[in-house]
Amino acid sequence: GIGAWISLRMNDGHSPERPEHPCHSTIWKANPQWRLTSGYGLDYEQSEVRQHYLNLIREVCDRYDIDGLELDFQRFWLYFRPGREHNGNKLMLNFMEQARAATRKAEQRLGHPVELAVRVPGNPWTARRHGLDAVAWARAGLVDLVVAGSFWFSTNSDIPVETWKGLLKETDVQVAV
Repeated sequence: GIGAWISLRMNDGHSPERPEHPCHSTIWKANPQWRLTSGYGLDYEQSEVRQHYLNLIREVCDRYDIDGLELDFQRFWLYFRPGREHNGNKLMLNFMEQARAATRKAEQRLGHPVELAVRVPGNPWTARRHGLDAVAWARAGLVDLVVAGSFWFSTNSDIPVETWKGLLKETDVQVAV
């Protein structure tokens, strides 16, 4: 009776000052031109980066009997170069449409629902400002759950849950902290 979920970190960054460190992915090592200027993660404005992560999502949905998939956009929440974040909302809406299509395909294969959750910055305006418009994704029917949270070392426990609920009130999307 326990549901199985998989969580994917959608951008990760550790030790950018050590490019050969084993924690770096092959795509990060092979494509320095796609790295964010901080070195922490890859630039989602690059279509190849988005395609890489969509391939991971599709692989999980095609391979495993899951009840849900969480796309963790919060672990390292920078996805676009400084000054380019405004381009992210449209790109990420399309990205999320493709992610939802992957979970729908998994539902058909598995014969049961496969929910899609996103973990985003705790404040909806902060998330949107960084190209992660979870409210738009919810209104478009692309997600089932929004997990609003702080970055791992933050002590901010004042997540505006009521604001999230108000913005999502005309959807069936749940909010978690």
